[in-house]
Amino acid sequence: MTHDELEALVVHMQSVTPVVEELMVSTVITSWGGFIDLTTAQRMTIMVAPIPVRVLSVDIGFDYWNLPASSTDYWTAVLEKGTNPAGFPDIATRATQNTGANANGPIVARTSWNFDAAEWNEDADMAKGELLCLLWSKTGSPAALHLPMTVTTRYRPL
Repeated sequence: MTHDELEALVVHMQSVTPVVEELMVSTVITSWGGFIDLTTAQRMTIMVAPIPVRVLSVDIGFDYWNLPASSTDYWTAVLEKGTNPAGFPDIATRATQNTGANANGPIVARTSWNFDAAEWNEDADMAKGELLCLLWSKTGSPAALHLPMTVTTRYRPL
């Protein structure tokens, strides 16, 4: 390996590896409104910004449950931020579709379902006290979302 190749590899590894300046928080949602099966649209708070932050990534995991991808019956997950539910701007959108702009494929047990390839519509900078929410909505008749769900948010202080 040449010096230039090694340097390029180190730069790449530094860009994809969390550093001390980045933090993570995991939120486990065991039930919502007393239910473990979600069959209607739900907005869930997954983080309250403790200081001004920039959200870098969001990963969702389900322990023992799978949901196939579909082009007609699917769930859509929208990351939102703010303090007023009537005015939360959308940050990014993913869906359990197998085709389309927001397609993220199936939910597979113990496998990260994330927003990594999403187009972020709004900047992900949050002021202290703002909420980071996950809005689930459905198209067609997908199977219920079965909790518990673990949401891990990686962020960087501003």
